[in-house]
Formats: sequence, structure tokens, C-alpha cells
Amino acid sequence: MTVKNKYVIIRDDLPNDPATIITEGLLIGRLLDCEVALNHPAVSRVQAGIRQIDDDHYVFALRPGNPVLLNGKPISDNEALAAGDLLRVGPYQVDVDETDDALILRISLQIGMAASEIDVSSPGLSTDQLVMPSDRKRSAKPRASPIAGT
Repeated sequence: MTVKNKYVIIRDDLPNDPATIITEGLLIGRLLDCEVALNHPAVSRVQAGIRQIDDDHYVFALRPGNPVLLNGKPISDNEALAAGDLLRVGPYQVDVDETDDALILRISLQIGMAASEIDVSSPGLSTDQLVMPSDRKRSAKPRASPIAGT
């Protein structure tokens, strides 16, 4: 017998064992009342929800001012989820997977993980192009001489 509304939550950002939750709907947000509590100021108190309707799972955006991204695009209302989808909630990434009887959500914190836009191997990045100031202003106050014996 297949159980509906079954979710497996795997937290890579916390030292927790995977949790299996059977619920009508899953709330994602900063509040402790949320089934998926994400403790970060960039996450709304209740930012998104996931619910199974018939045989499909849908993610619902609950805070339009703080959108959830699905595969890099903001969710305006609701979107169907599929295995391989990536949700972005603040600095958290949620990898979506499915089994025959559950939706699997693997959550990881992605702070500082964005790829740099600067190519440090670029030949244009060197100190050769630094220009020394040609006209230095002299301070009106003379510089103090070092203290002897220190």
C-alpha cells in the first residue's frame, strides 16, 4: 500500500538523521512550526509550501516579496515538482528526488558557494597596470620621528 503525503527530509547542513514526515502539506520557513525550519534572516517566517495533489507534488510560493527559486526561476504561484529539481530558499538549496512512495528533499546551506565572476587567470589582472600617484600632497603637519629605544 502506497502512503500519500510522505516526505523524507535529509539535512546536509545539520547533524540530523533523515526524517520521514507524513503530513497533508509541508511548510518551509524560519518559524519552528514549519516542517522544514531554515534558520537564516534571508528566509521568511513561512516562505513556501509543498503539497501532494493526486500523484504530483507542487511547491507554492507564500511570500511574493521573497521568492523561492525553482531551477533558477522565481515561483509566482505554484509549480509541479519532479526528480532533479532544485529549489532555492534564501541561502539554502533543496534538491528534489522521488521514490515510489515519498518525495525526498535534501537540504544544504550554500553560503559562500556562488562561483566568482572574476577570472583570476585573466592576463588583464596584474599589478603591471597600477599607476603611482604623481603629485603627492605634503601634509602640513610634519611626521613625527620614531621613538628611540623601542
